[in-house]
Amino acid sequence: MANVLDRLTERQKKIVSWIGLVALVGIGLLLVRPQYSPQILFEEPSTQESAGDGWNRQLYSERLERRLGNILSEVVGGKKVEVFLTLERGPRLIVANSETEDHRVTSEGMEETRRTSTPTILRMDGGKRESPLILEEQEPMVRGIVVFVEGAYDAEVRLRIARAVQTVFQIPMYRIEVLSRD
Repeated sequence: MANVLDRLTERQKKIVSWIGLVALVGIGLLLVRPQYSPQILFEEPSTQESAGDGWNRQLYSERLERRLGNILSEVVGGKKVEVFLTLERGPRLIVANSETEDHRVTSEGMEETRRTSTPTILRMDGGKRESPLILEEQEPMVRGIVVFVEGAYDAEVRLRIARAVQTVFQIPMYRIEVLSRD
């Protein structure tokens, strides 16, 4: 290594030393900075009625069923349409999560690793308001849909309805059933 450094000019030696210094600082920052990983902060409540968060599974399902029924009724020329859908899960907020790791050696000589995880908080209005850093908002996920259409004996009409439902909810066709209602 010494032979290589001896062949360099003074300017090249300075550049190499600066590159080494920047590399060391970068490695140090990677070791010190906390890791960020997503954490699911909010999931739908387990009960039908949600007290404080404003989301209710049954009301949400009924609203979707009503809106979809109205749209599909227009598609089939005003015939009576009834929709039943089930939800796989409620809405979710995924927030940034700061994780730190602390390595210690106990008095018995055992190595102990302690991990802590906390949501990343944003301070707004000069620190007066705080809220978590939201990475992603996910809407409730539809599990399956059954559509009852008055007099839908034609397979082409049922296929158009199924494709419309598939487009609206972005779910696979096997989760959609269109039946004729007499």
